[in-house]
Amino acid sequence: MLGLGVTALLFAGIEAGLRARYKPEALLFEWERPTGLIATSDAGNIVTQPNMKATRTDGPYTWRISLNDLGFREDAPVPRSKAPGSLRILAFGDSWMFGFSVDQGATIPDVVELQVSEALGRPVEVINAGVFGSGAFDMLTRYRQMVDVYHPDGILLGQPHNAAHSRSLAASRATWYRSVREGPASTWRTYLLVRRWLAPLRSGMYAEIAQGEGREPEYQDMRTLAQDAHKRGLPVWFIQLPNRLDQALSGFTGSEDWTTELAAEHVLFAGHSLGERACWGFEDIGHPSAAGAFAIATTVSRMIAEKQSIPVGDTPRCVDGPAPGPGKPGWEWAHP
Repeated sequence: MLGLGVTALLFAGIEAGLRARYKPEALLFEWERPTGLIATSDAGNIVTQPNMKATRTDGPYTWRISLNDLGFREDAPVPRSKAPGSLRILAFGDSWMFGFSVDQGATIPDVVELQVSEALGRPVEVINAGVFGSGAFDMLTRYRQMVDVYHPDGILLGQPHNAAHSRSLAASRATWYRSVREGPASTWRTYLLVRRWLAPLRSGMYAEIAQGEGREPEYQDMRTLAQDAHKRGLPVWFIQLPNRLDQALSGFTGSEDWTTELAAEHVLFAGHSLGERACWGFEDIGHPSAAGAFAIATTVSRMIAEKQSIPVGDTPRCVDGPAPGPGKPGWEWAHP
């Protein structure tokens, strides 16, 4: 009885501490929150919710999100017709293109818009249609939905990091979401926190490539997109990106697989090695910091303005740019 009493008191103390620190919504998964930013469509694709606003933190860095009426990471609705003399680029990708852990107005598309406009001396509009958690198949389907509506002058693609590349896998992802949702309903913070810890151990966050299937479906989705854009006379630019922090710090020089697969599709390539700690988030080491996004965008802007591929390199340095990043003056390290 004494042991049970001590255990109950310990649990009550932990629960009280968690209740003082967390609201229930903070421990729910993104797709469970009443104000969640993503959902799955009827076709099984990951989509961003329209007209949503949110604020998130990454260590000492606070970043804002604003989604327009169609779920694009834009502050306002995008008119179907372009402004006279302007250049319109559609940007597709996952959380890196969306700008996870990067403030509104500081994402890769935002910086490319400003820099290419300055380089070309004409108005440039880069529509951020990135969806975090999505993959190559989602990018292809979103391209098909948008290309005849917004009449772009070019397509910017971020290297897919998530192996969600077919309807069957998108359905598998949706099934995983539902299985998590079907857990016992509770507002106990201890339960919600433990559930968040255990969920990645039960299943990967995103659908994995089917065993024996390889990455060919992803390559095929991107080839299909690039082929269609080429037939329309649209240039396609592809951003080469490392998959994780340790890969970047060990010397990322680009992916030969992607350049080989898309070499015949008239695609131009550029990227950044992100080989400094300042290039990555404070606590979020799976996404670039604002400094990293600025460095990537600067290289991409050169590729678009100069109409040629730019080899993956380490310039501009993330520590030298104007955007925040770990270890830069005025910003603390979240971890040693």
